[in-house]
Amino acid sequence: MLRPGIAVVTVLASSSVPAEVVFDERFEQDPCAPSSGWVCREDAVWVAPGAPPCPTDDPALFTPWSSFDPLGPCTLYPGRGYVLVTPSLPQMGGAIYRAEPVSLDGVRLTAEFELRDGPAGEQGDGLAIVIIGSPEPPELGWRGGGLGATGLGEHPTFICAFRNGPRPGDPDDILYSWSEIGFPAAGWIPTQPDPFEGGIHDLTPGMLNSGMPHPAPPNRLVVELEIAGGRAAGYLSRADSSEERQPIFSREIGVFAPLFHGVVGITAATGLSYQNHVLHRMRLETLPGLRFVRGDTDASGEIDISDGIHVWGWLFLFQAEPPCHDAADSDDNGQLNITDGVRILNWLFLGGPAPPAPGPLACGTDPTADDLPQCVYRPCE
Repeated sequence: MLRPGIAVVTVLASSSVPAEVVFDERFEQDPCAPSSGWVCREDAVWVAPGAPPCPTDDPALFTPWSSFDPLGPCTLYPGRGYVLVTPSLPQMGGAIYRAEPVSLDGVRLTAEFELRDGPAGEQGDGLAIVIIGSPEPPELGWRGGGLGATGLGEHPTFICAFRNGPRPGDPDDILYSWSEIGFPAAGWIPTQPDPFEGGIHDLTPGMLNSGMPHPAPPNRLVVELEIAGGRAAGYLSRADSSEERQPIFSREIGVFAPLFHGVVGITAATGLSYQNHVLHRMRLETLPGLRFVRGDTDASGEIDISDGIHVWGWLFLFQAEPPCHDAADSDDNGQLNITDGVRILNWLFLGGPAPPAPGPLACGTDPTADDLPQCVYRPCE
């Protein structure tokens, strides 16, 4: 059917899909118990909400055990449960994983944790968030500088590790690394070269752990990892201050594209130092706003002649990049090329076939897996 004149198709109003919470665990019940939905490894133990308050006025509390001695736990957070991933002794290592694999594309993983305390103000090693494409939770990898991370070496693995310096004044940093074949069980997490990819984000000294002796003030950190469409982004904020969250990284992570299933968890190790690694909360939710309209190349909320021209302008004239590649991929072949502009104009003016699902008339999700970048399409948010 011929569309006379200048065709303009207005996108039907549609709200974004609300975030679906896959799990939101505050550890009010014992996650180390069978059938809890979690698996604890090695030295990880649960501190119950009803544990007695720690005697914070005891100067010998950290000699030699921490305030979270698994043999007789007390709490610095009365009424709240949490996981002590490692007690404060050298060469301790622990991990806690979700028991079942979950979908890890188009999700946000949030973890609230602390690296705190230690005798004589000594700083410790670190903690890592691990995402691994194995059918079940892995064993603990390494108790040293590898932060307890898995070393299976056979599954796609992503690690975001929080490491504070072993001596006061040493820099804090965040290592993020991924590999299609996993990581070796060694005292390090490689960030380069291939087959490992990643980087290092430097932090100010003392951000992860002030190094203050017990009882150090609370320093709960919140890390958010967003994985969607072959790209991973990380953000860091403090739960105990009003500071805005800061970006850690934003990188293509092709090993996870387009869809990925695996288990998620926290690992930690003390190495040669004394430190408590405390996990307060883990939450996994789907990302909202991943819906778009096929053919609205410039994300204006309308489809008209400019959308077909926009594709060509970006391809051949160095003009603005489409904000949502999936919306510009009007024939849904996983690529942006000259035929995408042709498809839009043929539908608008020559009665050609409409762009495929989710189509050009209303917001929807992409039914086809591809390697295009994560979609940013504001009209559907």
